[in-house]
Amino acid sequence: MLLRELFLNVRKPINEGGNIWPESENFDQAIAQHLAHETNRYLSGVKTSVHLIGSAATPTPGKMSGDLDVMVDLNQLMQQFGTKDGKTTRVELEKYLQSKGLQTKKTGVTVHILLPYKNKFYQVDIKAVGNAEKVHLFHHHNIPAGSPYKGVHKQMMMNALASSQGMLWSPDEGLYARNELGKKADFISDDLNVIAKKLLGKHAKGSDLGSVESILAAIPDEARRNEIFQQASSGASWQAVSPTPITEAAAPTVGRKYQHVEDLVFTGIPSKGIPAGSKAGIHAIRILKTMSHVGKGIELKWDGSPVIYWGRDENGVFHMYPKNAWDYMKRGTTHTKSGVTTMMNDPDDVAMFILGTGKTEPGQEEQRRAFAQGLADLWPLFESISPKKGFIEGGILFSPLKPAELNPDTNEYDFQPNITKFHIPAKSKLGIRIGKAQMMVAATGYYTHIGADETRYPEAEKLSNAQVIVQGTTYTENAAKVDQEGIKHAETFINQNKAAIDSFVAGQPGLSKPGDVLYTFYNQHLRIAGVKQKFQEWAMGKLSNTQAQKILSHPGLDAILTAVELLSHEKMKIISVLSSGTHQNIRQTNPEGYVYQDPDTGQFVKAIDQANWAPRKD
Repeated sequence: MLLRELFLNVRKPINEGGNIWPESENFDQAIAQHLAHETNRYLSGVKTSVHLIGSAATPTPGKMSGDLDVMVDLNQLMQQFGTKDGKTTRVELEKYLQSKGLQTKKTGVTVHILLPYKNKFYQVDIKAVGNAEKVHLFHHHNIPAGSPYKGVHKQMMMNALASSQGMLWSPDEGLYARNELGKKADFISDDLNVIAKKLLGKHAKGSDLGSVESILAAIPDEARRNEIFQQASSGASWQAVSPTPITEAAAPTVGRKYQHVEDLVFTGIPSKGIPAGSKAGIHAIRILKTMSHVGKGIELKWDGSPVIYWGRDENGVFHMYPKNAWDYMKRGTTHTKSGVTTMMNDPDDVAMFILGTGKTEPGQEEQRRAFAQGLADLWPLFESISPKKGFIEGGILFSPLKPAELNPDTNEYDFQPNITKFHIPAKSKLGIRIGKAQMMVAATGYYTHIGADETRYPEAEKLSNAQVIVQGTTYTENAAKVDQEGIKHAETFINQNKAAIDSFVAGQPGLSKPGDVLYTFYNQHLRIAGVKQKFQEWAMGKLSNTQAQKILSHPGLDAILTAVELLSHEKMKIISVLSSGTHQNIRQTNPEGYVYQDPDTGQFVKAIDQANWAPRKD
């Protein structure tokens, strides 16, 4: 495995939903050895044992981790299973663990298990690689207290040291030479002391490779130190894995920056320390009250498709990323598992990414090729509206792939990039521009670099030119002014059921994150009237018997489902009023909804009419 492949398995921090099973709990690193011992008990039948890697290999009592990373020897498993390659062996390992009654999930070289231990569940990630006895030491770190760096940053430093000397570092194999094409050639060593001498000089030892700090300390020449650190830290991969603290307050782990307003009752507002439950529910009430009487503070949610990220990197080089390629790059992954590049340097990269990813239905191959080429052909149009620095996120509203059409009956330009259809009077200022343009894109976010936090690009409309219209933030013109009786009723209900709601979201042994469960349910069934009646059937079919029993028997379940439904009902009143008119001469059919940033907490909420608008599944 090469360094770039390491990032295929970089997980999100716990507060972003990195764990696979909602019932898996964070654990004090003081019990890491106990969890490893329990894992070995399940593996005893295949005569192998685990090696701790990552932070749990050098545990800090009192420090919390979201999962236990371990490594097992692939060669031993191949002998036990009688298999001939790694892929088949890992499949057999997963089957074996399932036969022991464990829940599992296989991703890449890792088999994840949900480990029961002392009436709780913990996620263990079992990585099967060759020569684990030596290789696992590559993943032992000695990171100083208070360091901003992680083990993966150390691996990038080692990669920079190797690359600068014509070598190649593989975190799961060892040190290699490179051939004249820069590819992996002769194997050099998997002994840490030998590797240290090769990378840092004849007086170095394996412990010098324990952290970013120890590596820098072992390089006596300041210019060389700066060179290596700059080489390692200048890429998007370094920024994409910047450390994020893991705290119990982060649960539940679900949610996005733009949160459904009714979801706040079971997600909370972690960025402001507002826990899920009645307190967050009252914040949702306050936000809905404000949305019902403000006008220009509510944004129209443009339903553009596909979503593109375009702009210039720190060297001024232009890139245009389809959404999935951007998501790979945010994680520091420069290639997919099948080898397709996610770094978009030219139009051909865009076309090859589209063709090399996703699932093409039989008979749709020609349409897929046409779409890939058509999207790649938009490269010069996006380059013409690029900011000088950073990247803009936006959805295409119309383009040569799907042009705007003049409706002779209404004298409006119509375009439907996704589900919402937009209607713009041809004689309006915007309509006149549409008549002359090739493309229109709604700019929704701005990032100073890949992996940066989302902000707004100031006056994005000024990036427009004759061929391309950049539509910036569009605000509603008038307040919704809905009847407040329903909102007052929802507020009274939440206050009266405070204890039950708070007890439910607090979790229980074996189900520590019930908010994650509700989030999954609502994403699968949408936030519409009467949906709570479907929860019991869904829980019985999707959760384990133990989980289903715990969540369905909790007295707070009905209270929180009712609270969500009451909030959804009041949200729909606001949407109905706002969608009945036009906003800056823009009329919509099946509008997606609206976005509002709460000034008190900074939380973005979205109000989506999911009865009439829901994300396409294709």
